[in-house]
Amino acid sequence: MRLTITLQSGRASLHVNSVVRLAKAARTKGHAVTIFLMADGVTCLAEPSLLALAGEGVVLSVCEHNRSQYEAPAGIETVRYESQYEFAGFVADADRTVGFF
Repeated sequence: MRLTITLQSGRASLHVNSVVRLAKAARTKGHAVTIFLMADGVTCLAEPSLLALAGEGVVLSVCEHNRSQYEAPAGIETVRYESQYEFAGFVADADRTVGFF
């Protein structure tokens, strides 16, 4: 199964912890996981627990337009800096999509 998770809320919300737990559980079951950060969610690029997921096979992607707006970290090797167009592809290719707003 392919799971796409969207995170739009920032570091102050509890959602980042839920996203990390959900992604880990899905990977444990062998599912492909992509996390797309947009809006205030791009600030979660400073969350070590989220970035660590890349080492567990999770694809981390961020809306570059929002990243530049929020001045979130750039140049992280394990993060793909993309656009809403690529996000639409993730959603189209996913078997399941979950959003955290």
